[in-house]
Amino acid sequence: MKKTILVISNPFGYGPTGKAISIISALKNKLINDQVVYAGNSLGQEIMDSRVDILGVDDRNEDALFELFKTVQNPHIVISQNRFAIRAATQLRIPCSFFDGLAWFWHKIPEEHFLADIIFWPRFPNIIGAQNSKIEFVGVIVDKLSSTPVLNQKSNIIITLGGMVNPLVSGLPISYLDLFARGINSLSRDINIGKIFLLCGQEVLHHLKNKISNPGIIIDNLKHADFMNLLRTSKHLVTTGGQTATTESFSLEIPVSFILPVNLSQYALVRLLRKHDACQQALDWQSYIDISSDIADFSEQYVMIEFDLYAKRILSNKRLLDLYIDDFCSLVQHVPNNDGQVEFINGVGTNGADEIASILIRKWNLH
Repeated sequence: MKKTILVISNPFGYGPTGKAISIISALKNKLINDQVVYAGNSLGQEIMDSRVDILGVDDRNEDALFELFKTVQNPHIVISQNRFAIRAATQLRIPCSFFDGLAWFWHKIPEEHFLADIIFWPRFPNIIGAQNSKIEFVGVIVDKLSSTPVLNQKSNIIITLGGMVNPLVSGLPISYLDLFARGINSLSRDINIGKIFLLCGQEVLHHLKNKISNPGIIIDNLKHADFMNLLRTSKHLVTTGGQTATTESFSLEIPVSFILPVNLSQYALVRLLRKHDACQQALDWQSYIDISSDIADFSEQYVMIEFDLYAKRILSNKRLLDLYIDDFCSLVQHVPNNDGQVEFINGVGTNGADEIASILIRKWNLH
């Protein structure tokens, strides 16, 4: 019987969906008969390839996922960072696989992750607790169809905030965005740095359009494929530390700099990259705020709320605000050496989506 490969992500920004897009592409390139479908909410659909069949669902509602899975013919579930989908699939005894892009991040791997039949972990350094026969190590997941560097002169600068909508907190990090806008508005229009693109989710875009007055900034929301095409023509990516955009830029040998992180996994990624000489330029909350040295031990939700409060404190202090603006403008305008970033990504590998597709085809007898 024909199988339906149902791919589920998690609306934790754009990262899990960006990985899902690459897995979908790898599967569709290898399969002839079995169908590949994406299921998700509006945030995931913002960047999803329009050629992919989409089923709308509240992808953080276990009951909604359970009901959806029951309607799909011969389903096999591929999950990017979504524990609700694991639980729904295992209740129905549906084959499921789980890509945990944050396996390097956890102090202790959540037990429910091991409910999946097949578990994929990226070959990041610093991963602990890998004593489980279900685990398959793969390269990081990047858009392989767009991962050939452009050899001619590249001039664009991309500043990306990702989707920034997060299910752990209500609303956007308004103080963070207002602080960010002050930095953007202070970028010089006269410097010879090419076009500057500010890319973000629809909700963030709506907020920032009322805050940004710098006419040299092009603000947009792009499908993932369009983002990758623009990235290939760029000389510098500036990001909050989102893993997907970071590793895709590394794979294209485009230097990456990091502005203040919005959440704990971004904070942790920058710290990890520093240990491996793959972060030459980054803004740190500690430069402006006296924060606890053990903040990494707090919950993601707590840290996100705290970071937004830090931004509010900077906005209310002229000395700190002036320092932040100077640091922000300097970071955007200076393209760092990226030898360490290229070495890091070469060590980890970038063939994760293809490896996942090949393993699933073999283990699930896909065609």
